[in-house]
Amino acid sequence: MNDRQLKELILAAKGKLPFDIYFYNARIVDVYRERVIDSGSVGIKNGIIAAVCPDFEPRATEFIDCRGMYLAPSFIDAHMHIESSKLTPFAYCEGAVPHGMGCVFFDPMQMSNTLGLKGIKAICEMLGEMPIESFLQLSSQYLSTLKTQDDIIDVIKECRAKTVGEISGAVIGNEEIIKLLGAAKRAGVKVNGHCPSMGFRDVQQAACAGLCDDHECESISDLEQRLACGMAVLVREGTIEPNCRTLCEGIVKNHIPTDDIMFCTDDKSAEDIKENGCIDNALRIAVKSGISPVTAIKMATLNVARHYGVDGIIGSVAPSRKANFLLMDSLENVTVKKVYHQGRLVAENGEFLFRHEFDITCYPELKNTVILPRGLDSHSFEIKAGFERGYVTANAIEMPEGGIVTRLVKGRLEVSNGIVCGDTKADILPIFVVERFGRSGEIGSGFIKDLGIKRGAVAASFAQESNNVVVSGVDPADMLCAVKAVEANGGGAAMAIDGKVAGLYSLPVAGILSGENIAGEIKAQKAFREALVLTGGNIQRMTAVLTVSLCQTIPEVGLTEKGLFDVTQQRYIPTFTGGEEFEE
Repeated sequence: MNDRQLKELILAAKGKLPFDIYFYNARIVDVYRERVIDSGSVGIKNGIIAAVCPDFEPRATEFIDCRGMYLAPSFIDAHMHIESSKLTPFAYCEGAVPHGMGCVFFDPMQMSNTLGLKGIKAICEMLGEMPIESFLQLSSQYLSTLKTQDDIIDVIKECRAKTVGEISGAVIGNEEIIKLLGAAKRAGVKVNGHCPSMGFRDVQQAACAGLCDDHECESISDLEQRLACGMAVLVREGTIEPNCRTLCEGIVKNHIPTDDIMFCTDDKSAEDIKENGCIDNALRIAVKSGISPVTAIKMATLNVARHYGVDGIIGSVAPSRKANFLLMDSLENVTVKKVYHQGRLVAENGEFLFRHEFDITCYPELKNTVILPRGLDSHSFEIKAGFERGYVTANAIEMPEGGIVTRLVKGRLEVSNGIVCGDTKADILPIFVVERFGRSGEIGSGFIKDLGIKRGAVAASFAQESNNVVVSGVDPADMLCAVKAVEANGGGAAMAIDGKVAGLYSLPVAGILSGENIAGEIKAQKAFREALVLTGGNIQRMTAVLTVSLCQTIPEVGLTEKGLFDVTQQRYIPTFTGGEEFEE
């Protein structure tokens, strides 16, 4: 806001200049006093709220009758990864804004891990063109690769980051992380936490390290421990990890104050966004769990803005704040009818009114990013035993039924012709992570339990955190076929059976995002899921493995291009142990 606009805002607030837009006959949700103001009105000047319920006869260029609907601040997502939706920021906003999303605190972890600073800048540029507020949570994984604290601070300042994105509570004693924590403190930015499955002692350690919040609470005990340590809690309602109902019911039952509790989505699929919404879905669950609608809205707006120190510009319907608000006809059902960004109508009755077509030629750095190691063949997807025949005890990754937390289990597997064989009856199959950026060319190997694949193989290029290519299946030749198809397609996923591609899913933008609008992306995802049925596998578990469950930061065990990683012990472990060799 320049000096002229500031003067005009002040004069409009006093009634000495007409408003640009005057909203009247509204029921205003006052998140400061947690009440509803009946027959309220709001005057807008230069996209900023100049007055709420002015005590003078208003003059305005445009008058808008709200017809008794509720006028509330636009919702804020306290932590999310746009890349999880597989949508560009343009397509994400097409789906999210009609659901009342007015601001995202976003961590472009996958984009930064894929393309570094140029990927971060590209996604920030796209968001900057959209009718939504956005604040960068700069990926800690990317920052930890920089050499010095000064290098980290320079990037934080260059990107105008609001926070350092989620640091794992499991690694805060690591020297690289100490360097990063020190840089964040010097730069004056907060540090988001990532603290799954941590006891109270570890939570206190995370608080001492300066982690200001956590979005990994699965139980009310987790939530209370974080609050007791002075950390904020971001109640997550994501596609794979929906924790809202459990936590909100516990908040009500235990009479827990909500000032340091807010909502986030973390990871949301395109289909989930379109059908169920974003933060509005969390609000509906919170209200059904017994939290009052106005308190829930405060948690989704003012609480977030205060936590990140931006409550002077967003998070409430009050003078000097941006005119980012929405109209609803029901607080309990959170039915969003209209969404305004800086006083301009940008969504109505579920339709996004801001037109924008994504053109990948404007972002050449995001093309052709899948570069596999040279000399790949079917033998690249065999796990050698070191002897011809016998048995080994495999360290296998067991997949959960729902959720993303894995378990390390043992499995006895046969060795034939020097190769450790998968066992479809025991549902233990080989799985590989292939470095896909033309750098090290490494391939990490392990075993996965309970994917259920009976035929063929599945590969994908969008697994958090590395975005390397993950592949698993019954036949090494099919694994090679699937991996090659992902590379030829510029990224995405592929399924192969009998040496032929039987399903293809295209993500040509950095190998992790679609160039389609949200409807086109949902259609593509559904088609690929239908193709996965041919493998006989568990689609939910395959989806989790291909997206998030192999992370080095999610207990108990992950897989990288370097091998099998014990998250609890923070060390690499062998793929198998205890060979039992026998002769013919």
